Amino acid sequence: MQEHQKEHPLFIPAVLREGHSDTITHISCYDYLALSCSADNSVVLWDLEKQKMLFIAQFTAPIAKAILAKPTKFLVSIRNEYIQCWNSNTSAQEFQIALPENRPFTDFSASEDYTCIISEDTAYVYKNEVLSFEIRSEGINFTTVHLNRGYVALGREDGMFEVWDLEQKSRIGFVVAHAGGVTNVVLTEYHLISAGQDGLVIVWDLVSFAEIHRFSGIGKPSILAGSSTHVLVGSEHGVGKIWALQNFELKATLLGHTNALIAGGITDKGILTGDETGELRFWDAEIYRELRVVPPIRQPKLIVANRNILALYDGTMVEIYEYPASEPTFHITPPRGEVEKLSINEEVLFLVDRRRVYTYDLVEFKPIKLLKRVKAKNVSPPTYPVPLVIGSSICLVFSYEKEKEFLSEAATFLEETSKIKEVTERIEFFLSITESGYPVIRYTEEITWLIELEWIARFS
Repeated sequence: MQEHQKEHPLFIPAVLREGHSDTITHISCYDYLALSCSADNSVVLWDLEKQKMLFIAQFTAPIAKAILAKPTKFLVSIRNEYIQCWNSNTSAQEFQIALPENRPFTDFSASEDYTCIISEDTAYVYKNEVLSFEIRSEGINFTTVHLNRGYVALGREDGMFEVWDLEQKSRIGFVVAHAGGVTNVVLTEYHLISAGQDGLVIVWDLVSFAEIHRFSGIGKPSILAGSSTHVLVGSEHGVGKIWALQNFELKATLLGHTNALIAGGITDKGILTGDETGELRFWDAEIYRELRVVPPIRQPKLIVANRNILALYDGTMVEIYEYPASEPTFHITPPRGEVEKLSINEEVLFLVDRRRVYTYDLVEFKPIKLLKRVKAKNVSPPTYPVPLVIGSSICLVFSYEKEKEFLSEAATFLEETSKIKEVTERIEFFLSITESGYPVIRYTEEITWLIELEWIARFS
């Protein structure tokens, strides 16, 4: 299997935060659901009718785009190198797609069963994770793609678009649409809508591919989204406009964003728009009034979670959330400045700065105090300890230049320490060198002893 599959998002129920901290890069809608993705590498699933966040998936690698293929299935492109399909109910990866020879790609689109990926002058059509067929444009690069209801529309850099029937694997439409490249295409039930570098937004009949209507007064469109009955066009000035596809009447002008609109989605259940700051706005799908504003948030520096608890560090404070609460249960102000690492097991939170480890009880939400420090002899200072929670055991990893000398001195010191002799029958401890060359000290869950800098600390 490829190394790419090690990428796994942290799935978080709606307890952490609502929204994004950076530019909204794409919004995808499916009935009453909307999926937003951001340059902060997070994907959020929303209920359009309730204007409520359902979950957030935080990735560590850059996300270019995310598509909601059906209520329980979404696909993300990681660094435009490969695509992962995730089940939002089980938080399990269903499959992964990488192009032949690991070719990078520029865009993709997906439906319930199909995925289409464009890379230069080739479009790759997959049925689930199996390559079905390829579409080539003879040296003319594809610029955008949209897949819907068994059809795929492909925009090209020469201003043309083509439409293919996925089941028949045949091209059913080929149209000269714009002067300059096609920047966006949207397939609806009866129409194809295209936008181009010429600033035009044009509606085409999906059967005859004849031009039906051109929208005016838009400026250069920054987003394009459509449903079976309406089209949403956004501008770089933060203004969105909605037209009815039946008679092309302007139904609403969406005012509220003060920054460029980057992404939007529309269904008969609701409308969601996002801008370059990370701000999201919900709109009513019938009377088009603004329902809710989700402002951009500060990006957390550190996030850790277990099955019931989530800890978030934003640079100044650690917030503890209990599922399914939407407000923090407990706040921790770091005792000594910047936090460099958080770690968590079922009952204890570990907070690490440059010189110390602090532990907090997650059952009673109180600190576990440092009781005693015993100075060690001739132990050269390490960098800083990193707690690693493995089951019910706790490892502390230190970086020393002279591991062997440290281990020898530390082992002697442990044997000579009366405090440790008192508990040797109840705990197990050992010293070893890991594959990375770091010495490791591990104890059982009954009593934890931490060797840190030039002292031994006992937490109870």
